[in-house]
Parts: sequence; C-alpha cells; structure tokens
Amino acid sequence: MKKTKSHAIKEKPVKRTSKPTPPPKPFPIVGFGASAGGLEAFISVLQHLDPALGMAYVLVMHLSPNHKSALAEILQTKTKMKVHTVKNGMEVVANHVYVIPPNTFMSLVDGHLKLAPRSLTAIGNFAIDYFLTALASIYKNNSVGVILSGTATDGTLGMKAIKAEGGITFAQDQSAKFPDMPKNAYDSGYADFMLSPEEIAEELARFVKLPHTKLQANGKGNGADKAIHDDQATLKKILHLVLIKTGVDFFQHYKQASVHRRIVRRMTLKKVLVLDDYLNILQTDEAEIAALYNDFLINVTHFFRDPDFFRVLVSKVFRSMLADRKTSDPVRIWVPGCATGEEAYSIAITLMEYLEEKEISIPFQIFASDLDGKAIEKARIGIYPLSALQNVKPQQLKRYFKKVDNHFQIAKHVREACVFSRQNLLNDPPFSRMDIISCQNVLIYLESEPQRKILQVFHYALKPSGYLFLGKSETIGSASELFDPLDRKIRIYSRKDTGGSRVDFSMRPTEALQRNEALQTDRSPQSDIEREVSKLLIARFVSPCIVLNQSLNIIQFYGVTAPYLAPGVGKASLNVLKMIREDLLVDLRTLLQLAKKTQRPVAKEKISLRNQKVKSEIGIEVIPRKMEQEIFFLVVFKETQAPAQKEKEGKKSPLSGDKKQKVILRLEEELLESRELIRTTNEEYETTYEELQANNEEILSSNEELQSVNEELETSKEELQSANEELTTINEELQKRNVELKESQNYAQAIVDTVNSPFLVLTANLQVRLANKSFYDTFKQTAEKTEGKFIYELGEDAWDIPELRNHLNALLGRKTSYLEFEFRHFFPRAGELFFNVNAYRLTKIDRDETLLLLAFNNVSDLQLANRELKSLNEQLEQFVFISSHDLREPLRKIETFANYLADHKNLDAYEQKYVEKINATTVRMSTLLKDLLRYFVVLKGVGGQLEPVDINLTIKNVLKDLELLVSEKSADVRTDALPVVKANPPQMDQLFYNLISNALKFSNGKSKIDVTGEEVTPGHHTQYGLRREKQYACIRVRDNGIGFDQKYVAKIFNVFQRLNDKPEASGSGMGLAICKKIVSDHGGVIAAEGQEGLGATFRIFLPED
Repeated sequence: MKKTKSHAIKEKPVKRTSKPTPPPKPFPIVGFGASAGGLEAFISVLQHLDPALGMAYVLVMHLSPNHKSALAEILQTKTKMKVHTVKNGMEVVANHVYVIPPNTFMSLVDGHLKLAPRSLTAIGNFAIDYFLTALASIYKNNSVGVILSGTATDGTLGMKAIKAEGGITFAQDQSAKFPDMPKNAYDSGYADFMLSPEEIAEELARFVKLPHTKLQANGKGNGADKAIHDDQATLKKILHLVLIKTGVDFFQHYKQASVHRRIVRRMTLKKVLVLDDYLNILQTDEAEIAALYNDFLINVTHFFRDPDFFRVLVSKVFRSMLADRKTSDPVRIWVPGCATGEEAYSIAITLMEYLEEKEISIPFQIFASDLDGKAIEKARIGIYPLSALQNVKPQQLKRYFKKVDNHFQIAKHVREACVFSRQNLLNDPPFSRMDIISCQNVLIYLESEPQRKILQVFHYALKPSGYLFLGKSETIGSASELFDPLDRKIRIYSRKDTGGSRVDFSMRPTEALQRNEALQTDRSPQSDIEREVSKLLIARFVSPCIVLNQSLNIIQFYGVTAPYLAPGVGKASLNVLKMIREDLLVDLRTLLQLAKKTQRPVAKEKISLRNQKVKSEIGIEVIPRKMEQEIFFLVVFKETQAPAQKEKEGKKSPLSGDKKQKVILRLEEELLESRELIRTTNEEYETTYEELQANNEEILSSNEELQSVNEELETSKEELQSANEELTTINEELQKRNVELKESQNYAQAIVDTVNSPFLVLTANLQVRLANKSFYDTFKQTAEKTEGKFIYELGEDAWDIPELRNHLNALLGRKTSYLEFEFRHFFPRAGELFFNVNAYRLTKIDRDETLLLLAFNNVSDLQLANRELKSLNEQLEQFVFISSHDLREPLRKIETFANYLADHKNLDAYEQKYVEKINATTVRMSTLLKDLLRYFVVLKGVGGQLEPVDINLTIKNVLKDLELLVSEKSADVRTDALPVVKANPPQMDQLFYNLISNALKFSNGKSKIDVTGEEVTPGHHTQYGLRREKQYACIRVRDNGIGFDQKYVAKIFNVFQRLNDKPEASGSGMGLAICKKIVSDHGGVIAAEGQEGLGATFRIFLPED
C-alpha cells in the first residue's frame, strides 16, 4: 500500500475538571432588548405585569457609554418589584428586574449575570444579541426574548437563538416609536408574536402559568417533557406526519429532549396542554406541520463564531496541510450542517487571507450542505444583516462584503468558492476526498447510533491525512477506531486508516419510512430518466443560448454558441459584451437594456451575421428572470435563414446582372466602412465606459466609506436618542420631585411658623438662614436685622453668650449631631429668660451643606414655679422632721405611762383592754412617723452614682433583719435566678424589706414566699407599659398571704392606703408607696396581682443599664 504523507498535529493535553455545571434557575428568565423609544414600552410592560409571576426580567438597552444611567431608579418608581443595576456576578432572583449598565456586554453563568467591557472594534452595538444568545444556550425553552422599540437590527440573532432552543419570542407591534428592531426580528421569522407592550405582559402571564415552564429543581425537565415521554405512541404519530409532509426522516433520530423541547414550544404557542390535542391540530392544519418542521431545523450559526477554532485552523491545520502542497492538488473542505452559510464563508475568507499572506497559489473549493432548503438558498445569495457581522473585522467587511441596501452581500469571488447543496447526512451520499470536514453542533442533537453512522460517513469522505472538526460539546464517542484526537479542547481529530471498510450511506428505514419505501424507490429511477431526457432534448433540439447574471457575466452555456461569441484580445473576461461578436454587440446591448428596464422578454429578428465571408440572418431573444434578490438573463440565438438557402435564393434572383453586381459590391463596401466606423465608435465607447467604470468604482469606494461613517453616526444617534429618552424621563421625575419638594418646603415652613416656641436655622458659619414668628415676638427682633446676620451679633451683641458658644462649637465639631442644654440670660429688649434648647446638626448630602436647627423652649415660668415648689418642699420637709420629732416625745411618754399602768396597777379586764388599745395606737403612730420620714427621704430621689447590686445579697441581708419575724411565722422563703442590676444599694434594701415584711405580716398560717428572677418577653412590654427600646430585669415576689381584691390594684400603691382593716392587717399604708417611688426613681415599673385569700404577686422591672 502506498504511504501517504502525514501532517499530524501533536495533541495538547487539556486539564479536565470534575466540577458539575449547575442547573439553570427553576423559573423562566425574560430578556428584553430595547433602544430608542424602548424605555416607555418597557415601563408599560412592567406596569401591566403581576409582580409575583415568578419570572426574572433582564433589560438590555442601548445606552450612551459616556452617560451615567439612572434607569434602575426610574424603573423602581414604576413597579413593586426590586430593580437592580447589574453588578458583575449578581445572582438572578425571581420577581426582580435587572438593568444592564452602560458600555458593557452581559451574559449568564451558573445563574449569575456576568459583565464584560463592550468591544471598541465591534461593528455597531449588539449587546442585545450577546445576552439573548447566552440566555438561550442555558435556559433553552425556559428562555423568553422580547424586542421593543429601537433602530438597526440588534436582537434578531438573539431571538433566532432563543427560538432554536425552544423558547418563546415577542416583538413590539406598530406602537413602537422606532420600529426597525422589532420589525426586523419579526420579518426574519424569529418572533412568534408581534404585540403591544400591554399584550406582551398578558402573554407572559399566560406563558408562566403553563406547566411547560415549570422546571424541576435540578433543571432537567418539566411536566410536559414527562407527559410527552410517557406518550410515545402519539409522539411517533407526530413525527410520522412530519415525514409524510416533508419526506424527511432525519428527526426520527433526534435526541428525545431536543424533540420534546420543540414540540413543547409549538404546544405553548398553540395554547394546548395535552399531546393528543396537538396531534389533532397537526392532522387538520398543514401549516402547523410546516411550522413544526421549521422548528426542528436548527439554524444557529455566526460568522467567525469560535475564535479558538479559527486560530487553530490557521496556526496548525492550514500550516500543516499546505506545506509543500502542489498547485495541482486543490484544497477541498466540507461544512455539513452549514445553515445559512456563515461558517462556510468564514472558513473561505480565513483560507483566502492565509493564502495571500503566505503568497501561496493553490485553488480550493468549499462544499457546504444542510437539510434546510430555504437556508441553503439564503446561503447561496449570501446577503446578511449588519447584526450578523458582529465578529467580522472592519478590513474583512470592506474587502469581502458589498453593501446591498441595508444589508451586506458576500463578495462574488468568495461565493464562487463555495458550493451549497441540500443534503440529508443520514441518507444522501457524501462528498469525497476532503481535506477538512467542519461539522459543529450537529451531532449534539442526535442519538448515539446516527452519530456513529455520520462519523463513519465523515471517515469515508476524508482523505487519509484529513482533519475533522466537531463542536465543543461533541466527541467522537465510540468511534475512536476511526479518528485520533489532536486537540480535545478545540475538538480536532485526524482520520485513522482502517483498511478501507465499506460504508452504508443510508440509515435503516424506520417504521414510518418503510411505509413510504415504495414511494421513495419509485421516485429515484424516474428522476434519473427525466434528467437524462432533459439533457438529450437540450442538446438536440434547443437553440444555442447563454445565461447571464445581473453583472452580464456568462454563468452557463447551452448548445453550440461558438458562431455568436468571439472573445477579444487581452485580459480574460466572461462579460457578454466582451465575448459577443462585434456585429451583434449593438443589438444585444440594446435588447439587454430593454429587458432589464421592462422585466419582460424582448427579441429582434433578421440580424445580419457574416461568418467567414458567408452571410446569414439570426434572431436574438433576451428573457429576464428574478431569483431571490438577483436578476438573471437567458439569451437565445435563433438562425432565421441558413447561408446555403441564402446562396440558393441569390442564384434565382433576377438582380444578377453586372450592373447590379457592381451596385451590390459598392453597397457592401459602404457597409464595411460603416461597420468599421461603428467598430471604432464602439472601441471609443468601451474606453470611455472603462474610464467611467473606474471612476464609478472610486465613487463606490467613497460611498462605502461614507456609509461606514453614516452607520457610526446612526449608532451615535441611537445612543443619543436613548440617552435623551432617559433624560426626558428623569426630567419628568425631577419636575415631579420639585413640586413635591416645594410642597414639603411649604409644609415645613407652615409647621415652623405655627410652632409657639422660637426656632432658628443657622448655616455652618453661624449665620441666620431662617427664623420663625415666635422668635421675633419673644426677642423683639425683626427679619431685616436677623436673617443673614451672625448669631452673636443679634440684639446688639446680646446673643454673644459664652455658654451658647461652647454648645454650638461642640455641635459643629461633629462630636455629636444632637444636643440638649439650658441657659439663662438677660436680653435688653426681652428681659431675663431661661431656655431649654434642642439643637440638631443637619447635613445635606446633595449640596454638601451643614445646617444647625435650634428650638428654644422658654422655661422661665417653669423655672420660677420649680423654685417656689422647691421652697415649699423644703418647708414641708422641715415641718415633717420637726413635727415628727415633737410628736415622738409625747408618744414615748404615753407609751411609758401605759406600760406603767399595766405593770404596777391592779386593773380589771375592762381597764386592761383600754390600756392595750393605748399601747397599740402608740406603736402604730410611732410606725407611721418612721414611715413618713422614710417616704420623704425617698422623695429626694436616688442620689449619687448607681452601682451594680446583686439582688441575691440584698435578699440575704433583708432576711437577716427579719430573722425573728421569719421564725415567728415559720416562713419558707425561697430565691432563684435573681439578677444583678444597677441601683442604689440602700434603696434596694428598703424596697425588698417592705415587700417581704408585708408578705410576712399579712400571711395566713405558715408563710410561703418565692423571690425569683423572670425572663422579660415582648408581652411584658405591652402588658406593663415598658419602654421597647430598653432592656429590663424582672424580679417576682409571690406570697400565700391574705391577698387583695384585684379591683383595688390601682389604689394599692397610694400613700396611707390600707385595703384591710382587720387587726392582723397591721401597717401604716406607706410601705408600697415607698416601693413604687424607689422603683420609679430607678426608671422601672412595679406591678401587683392578687386574689383574696390566695396571696399576692409583685413584679419589679428594673432597667439593666
């Protein structure tokens, strides 16, 4: 066997990662694309959306790169949903709105939004396509695309990607202010609905409620998928209908998930939930079968889609494949699944650039095939919108594309290098002797068996040294015996030599295909016979003819055309005006111009033709035909009178005399002279035409440059329109805010003017900004002598008060933002006044301005009253002390005499009773005087610094003082979990002494007393009126004594209040009043609960701090 030169490439090891790809979020994501006029439309959609639909909304808008966007702030006022300006890595959450920041591209990775700088070399702004394509690749049929108002074509390719993955797409209807973007998406066939913003919101609400959109938690499917999977019989019927209608069985071999996604999408659009219902629609609606067929055809491709692929193609494959290659060995490349041709043309341009750079002259041919006939027709014409050229470099655009209206067409020499044909990879014979096969993202949609079959076909089609490129998500799987991996990252493989094993070019027919086998078998031979008969008829009976394109270049010859064509000397050309014989040139040019103008067939008969001094007459017919966007001309040559016949007629002519012969010769000479003159004129015309054509090419070049500048201006205009719309919305918001601010200012001024207390607003320089009416009335000032003045200069320097200076300086020093202080001063016009001042420092962030707000509370009258009250309290305290001292002596004497009578006099029972009463009354009066003194001591307040007090030690000290009474009452006193509080220790002793002694005194039988700590709950705050901002400690004192009626609970803490007049209920009625005063002075609360005969409970709440 002859050895073949190998161009092996060393395999690059690829680091594998075991990190699994997280599933998509279990809710749909709606991507909105908008430009000029789109903000208003998006706001309308938001306002008609239920904020709890369970979808996330992402707005990608064309924004000026130099303008800070306030979109999020504007939109937040229009919806209850949370609106975010996207930050890199921000997680997508349902029922939230996300807005792209300016000058960025955005994608989705693991459920997080990723930002990248917008490319400065990109042709136009295609941020919408960029995001929607990323959304489609991850969220599949749970992605939704919406294109709103805007200019240019951004968003069309993104909608194409979403539709290809089974998602739903919307475009705004004629309500769009700038309809280019939504109209282009709809006209391209990539928008399922064209609706108003309000209707789009309604459809989104309906869409999300369908079971098709409910992903499982792991992102692997939904209820509809399972329903389809479980109903395989109906699924087969649907695929069979598609087969009968289209004759294509390729979809029988699709992966189940791919088939399900596309059927679910069509079911969603037709608003049906059950597979049988959708089958019924297909059986009665052929248009829906065609729509499903089109959904099955996955035509997602881009120019220069994968930069890594083209880098390796140039640096390794071309370099290896073209080294020492002979010019007689043309390069052959096959691109299966070419869709609309972008990948094939990208490879052609790349190869052309490489050959030119390396100065290599080797012919090449690229064969591109696809199942979709419509896509193949588009590929042949090669006309694309600007949005499809995002990855095309400016120099490539200028060199390999031609501007056609608002689109760009692949240059003719590139198109001529690519041959496009419709092909079913599983059934049709392949191309052969290929150097490279690039089949990217086709196998990924197929089951393993057809994958292996196609790989066998590729192995057959490749040369022994050929290369196979697959998509990044595809591998050769079990076909490792056919190919060697060269670069697993880029998915490059080289063909293995397997000894020439036979390849079967058709898959085993499915059950549905077998039913149509007879039809397929009968059709093929008949087609071959028809084709051969057609060739024979053309060769034997059809007049000679040529086919011209719209540039008048000959693209096809039929029959013997040599008598009518005579190529000129010089540079080779297939232009018919340079190929046609001179004596036919004028007539043919006239006919072509007329046919082009009228778009109808035109003809001329009896055109004289001299061929080697033999005359004949012919007719020429020109038939124009328009295919897609290009005009073709069929030029038919008809011989009306043969030369032999002409000679025969000449012999029979009566005009054969010498004289007549001389006339004829003379006329022929004149004719020859005329023709020479015409020839000269034509040459001059052709020279002029060539000059004009050169000038025209220069003009076209200038026009292309102007078009490029115009496109840049259009992009800038679009961004300015978006910025203007945003600024208009912001201006409306500002006007609204200004009105609200004015109302707030008037409201605040009205409040200030109605306040009875003087009020001042000072600047950071202590100048008076504002004063209210009460200030002027109190200090006898006027606005002219107040506003704008330095505060210390007011009232002829009457306000230059050292104490006031200190407080204002402290406030300006930012040590605190709030102060409360008092000062007394004599004002010449107002007299001596005493003020309590509340001062607040206000910093206005938007203006970086500091203001001081001073509220003066005139407490002069209160101070006077306090002085008088203090004087009276001092007098009362003095009176109580004197009175108690003066009363104690008589009481002691009475007590002494009563004891003397009881001990030394023989008294009868009646007299003894009165003596005991005297003693009891004396003791009670003595106790009352002591309690009265204690109460007045407590009235003076806590006094001194508070310190930590352990209530456990307090109770222990109290029980020592009450040891005899505890023993007498056989009391059981228990303590538990008592806190440490900040308090006055002597007063804590007094508090618990009174509570425990009361419990002992008013006990029934054996006394039982519990003193425990209790957790404070929110319910305590509500029940006992505690301050919510404070933390409290609670001590509970519970006894089993005589208790009290709960209806008297409001009186129990009053002075001299006794609820029980029984003899055993001794006491002055001062004890609980003293307890309440102590607790109150500590900022606490005391509460009581009781029931007659069942004891009482006291709760003491003391602040922990």
